[in-house]
Amino acid sequence: MNIFKDNSKILIIFLFFYLILLNLFQLSDQHWSSMLDLDIVMIYNSLLISSGIEQEFRDHPSYTTFLILGGIFKLLSIFFENFLIQEILNSENIDENLQKFFIIGRILNSIYLFLLAFVLFNILKLLNIKKNLSVLLVLLILILQDTYELLFLIRSEVLSILMILFFLNFLIKFIKKKKIKHLVISGFFLCLAMLAKIQVIFLFFTFLISLPFLINYINASKQNFFYNKNYYILNITFLFLFLASYILTQLIFDITFLSELNDERYYFAQNLDSILLIVFVIFYSFYINILTKKNLAKPYEIIIIISSILTGFILCVLFIIFLDIINLIPFNKSILTRLTNPLEHMLVFTSAYKPNVGISDGISNIILGIGGYLDMNFDKNTDITPILFLDPRNFFRTLQVLFFILLIYFSIKKIKNKNIHYLSISLFIGIIIQYLIFNLRETHGYNMYLFPLFLIIVSIIFSELKKKAIVVPYLIIFTIFISENIVLSDIHNNAFSREPRVYEICKYEKIETSKWRNSENYLNNYNNTAFIKLVRDPKFWFYKYTKKFAPSINENGKIKGLESEDVFFKKYCNQIKKEKNFRSHSYKLKPQ
Repeated sequence: MNIFKDNSKILIIFLFFYLILLNLFQLSDQHWSSMLDLDIVMIYNSLLISSGIEQEFRDHPSYTTFLILGGIFKLLSIFFENFLIQEILNSENIDENLQKFFIIGRILNSIYLFLLAFVLFNILKLLNIKKNLSVLLVLLILILQDTYELLFLIRSEVLSILMILFFLNFLIKFIKKKKIKHLVISGFFLCLAMLAKIQVIFLFFTFLISLPFLINYINASKQNFFYNKNYYILNITFLFLFLASYILTQLIFDITFLSELNDERYYFAQNLDSILLIVFVIFYSFYINILTKKNLAKPYEIIIIISSILTGFILCVLFIIFLDIINLIPFNKSILTRLTNPLEHMLVFTSAYKPNVGISDGISNIILGIGGYLDMNFDKNTDITPILFLDPRNFFRTLQVLFFILLIYFSIKKIKNKNIHYLSISLFIGIIIQYLIFNLRETHGYNMYLFPLFLIIVSIIFSELKKKAIVVPYLIIFTIFISENIVLSDIHNNAFSREPRVYEICKYEKIETSKWRNSENYLNNYNNTAFIKLVRDPKFWFYKYTKKFAPSINENGKIKGLESEDVFFKKYCNQIKKEKNFRSHSYKLKPQ
């Protein structure tokens, strides 16, 4: 056992190099245009940030992603050329520069995944889980199917989870050490997590529901938070003012957006976020009151924790706005609506979305969606084989849920510590809620949002069991993860067989590319075995998401490129014509 403990650092180092080297191996013959989906969007908007220009893409809203990647570009621009948007437009080798940004973004993504695993390891350490068990559980990320879905893409999911784990890390530190600064820092990371991808809010509410039980589980020292009546009243007042300010903000949105943008989503009577927040506040008040009566929660401690987290959250927002005011890092103010109205913005991308519906219809759509009565987003026209009539991801996710039901039931029978029961059940409820919400919009990589909850539940239960009792459940979850990878092996094969889309872009520029072609029926063959599809028209993707590269206008809801200002494509494709044999132009292609 001592040998294993001594080698735990080696295993962590192995994880780091494994993710980096595997990514580099896949990168070795990948062109930046192979998976345009969000790769080019992330690169382009990060370039905007590094160039002192506000981001154009705001859906997720991905600000944290652009901030970090753009910050790296900005730092490199001090020492090297062609790291600013205007320099790219004037570059003599646009392709080479875009490939450079692509590689940087992908390597950074590997680092995010490693840090996610490392922070999880540290969280388990703070939860007093034995080091050998922590390493064994964290390494499950190596066989998690979503790891490989997200490793080979530039996206915001991993970063948002990483930020929320930093939030949890500092929250646990507060519970153990009772230092308010840890809560303020956790609130700061919560803000960055939501600015990366607002979907992470469901993890936050899961941790909020689990908070009383987390306190009871961690508080081994039985050190209570120092009670001060005046400080308690101050925090309650702050929470009331925060809620009142939020409602006032929504009313301002009501007036502003209805009068100026005619966006009925923000009409207060139809504002899903406002209504559900008020409902949640009422529910949570009763929830804490019930737990208090059962000696499972201390209201003053919960109040102080939440108010301090919100303080850190507000400070984060103010700091970002300040950076924008001093013209250091640009910030698009419309992103604030993603923080104030996350559900409204998420619903736009779901099968349940219907524009300009009332609150009752909005809630009913959500209920129908999570119940599976709406489009489950399973494309039956693909070659992906359903399992028991289910999308394979939903099938394996269901197996995971069944496993955790049995595991928790087993722990209740075998473990006397009720704090473990309460904490694992509350976290599991969060898993179920997210699992159902995924039915509203299923896409790649979403299981990664469940992985931290899986890991914490398993770790706190396994820590109380004998070694022999751990073997079987560990092998079961191991088998489920491995089986999913085997069943979805075609998805992984896709990641290593992506071809560039440059030739589809340049064919419109009447540039000679007859010597080079994508493989026959490449687009259809790829999409038939993929959850994330290749875009049908790469040039349209540029018009839609990279307007400084490819200027466009919106005519009657249709995006149309401005050919008179189409300098980027002409220049880029002419450069390719001159350098047809350059390696970056011919990844995975054979001359005909």
